[in-house]
Amino acid sequence: MTRSLIIFILLAPFVFGTLDALWRQRKFSIAGSSLTLVALGILWLTKQADFISIPILLPGIGISYGTQPISLLLASVTGLVWFATSIFSERYMQAEENGARFYLLFGLSVSGAMACFLARDFLGLLLGFEMMSLASYGLVAHSPTRSAQRAAKLYLYLGVISGVLLTTGLAMLWNQAGTLEYAQLHNIPLSISVLLSLGFAIKAGAFPLHFWLPEAHPVAPSPGSALLSGILIKTGAFGLLLVASLTAQGRTYGLAVIVVALITMSLGVLLALVQRDAKRLLAYHSVSQMGYILLGIGLWAFERNALGFGGAVFHIVNHAIFKSALFLICGSALLAASTVDLYRLGFMRKVFGWATPLALIPALGIAGVPGFNGYISKTLLHEALLEAKLPSVFLGIADKVFVLVAFGTVCSFIKFSWYIFFADHDNTCEPARASKAEVIGIGTLSAFVVGLGVFPQPVLNAIASGLADLGVAWPPHLALHGSHALQNTGVVLVGGIVLYFVCLYTGLFHLHLPGQTPMLALTEGLLRVVVMVSRWVSGLAAKVNGVFGGWRREGLRILKRSLQALDYKPSSQTSLRALSVTNLNFNVYVVMGVLSVLLAFYPFIVLR
Repeated sequence: MTRSLIIFILLAPFVFGTLDALWRQRKFSIAGSSLTLVALGILWLTKQADFISIPILLPGIGISYGTQPISLLLASVTGLVWFATSIFSERYMQAEENGARFYLLFGLSVSGAMACFLARDFLGLLLGFEMMSLASYGLVAHSPTRSAQRAAKLYLYLGVISGVLLTTGLAMLWNQAGTLEYAQLHNIPLSISVLLSLGFAIKAGAFPLHFWLPEAHPVAPSPGSALLSGILIKTGAFGLLLVASLTAQGRTYGLAVIVVALITMSLGVLLALVQRDAKRLLAYHSVSQMGYILLGIGLWAFERNALGFGGAVFHIVNHAIFKSALFLICGSALLAASTVDLYRLGFMRKVFGWATPLALIPALGIAGVPGFNGYISKTLLHEALLEAKLPSVFLGIADKVFVLVAFGTVCSFIKFSWYIFFADHDNTCEPARASKAEVIGIGTLSAFVVGLGVFPQPVLNAIASGLADLGVAWPPHLALHGSHALQNTGVVLVGGIVLYFVCLYTGLFHLHLPGQTPMLALTEGLLRVVVMVSRWVSGLAAKVNGVFGGWRREGLRILKRSLQALDYKPSSQTSLRALSVTNLNFNVYVVMGVLSVLLAFYPFIVLR
């Protein structure tokens, strides 16, 4: 039965998303996510470890999916976010065009994320990773606006670069180790670890590869933004956690990741403070919160710090929940006022009415207030940092950065909550009330923000089981609500409140930053080169294509009709857009490039 449940969990998002795309009721995803959560619950209760293996065409290579504790935990959170966003989308997508395409791509993205988390080898993870990346590109490109198409291109190109880095790194790893299964891998060379980490870091949004997040998140539909920030970037963090567990030179690798984490945390929160677009603010906080996760991963790699591992995994879970809820709140703002400009809102308390406290809970979670889930994971990470055997000067700097970033997070979400819910002084404004679907979707996630803050033990038990599989013991007694931890949290909350008023009365919230950073300018220059090369290849292929004559045109016409629902380039038509196969040029050559890399390493595989 376990194998059947694994197969169901992997396929259900795509299958039910397709059904939602074909029928107008749009309730299949709700049913599918509910059944998936039931299947995951059965796997938790039975605690029967099992896996499925799928052979593929390359010699000696297969992929397998199983029920390891950490993988099952992250798959469960993915199912929860899918369930909540499916409920919310029932109302939200009524105001959006191309709902069929959205549901199809959303389901495919969730299936890809499930495959990433449940994979027992790097090849299975890569296949899920690439499927998720291509499908989520369509979510970013959902709107026909120029900004959405520009952000989608940036997202696609970086996704391609990520895929090439991962494919190359895994080919090198296979050539050296003869396997890609986690259980059989150990002491991955630093060069391969760096290559894999760069591929995963792009998806995770780590500095200096973070710049796609604030471009992609604001333009995607809010349920899509919730999935992007809540789940998809966590696949990158999960990949980094795997590499950190298997790398040969853990101390060097861990120290480098800690440095990147501290920069990522600081940069994200500083840029978030000056945003007026609510979704852009949340996108920069995704960067900052990813810094927390990277800090735990770095500490784990540096000295097998169990608290660092636990804090990173717990914060992956927590961030998925409260950040998804925050993006759904932005979706409600768009439905009520057609804007997410913080300084044009302020009346959302009238939209949510009695449910306003439910909508405020996610902000309390990300701020790390005791009693909410963010407090648990941030306490674990801070304790892991204080216990780390880092150089004393470096440890002092890291601790101060951790605290200051926490100040900025509290400040940001005081600003977010006040300007969205309470800052409006026009008592004559009477916006439409939030629908039941909106309240239930946000309320479901808010309930888990509170639940995991009050009852963290189930997650801690899963983390302890995952560490036991790695041969590391989880600390038996944790003073998560001890006087020291609560005192530190009190300092952070007071500091965040003080910082809020300083920023408010000095105008720092309205600080205008340069439109383009040197890093973004350099990256855009490199991407222009990629585009130029891809266009040259497309032109060359078009000439070659003409040699074969007109008999292929009829075949292409039939293929075009069969792909009606998958248009990534919206046109002015009101019906389902037809996909022009010629628009697939770049994607086709990317796939050809990846296959070329595999074929380049094929002789090494055969000769082993």
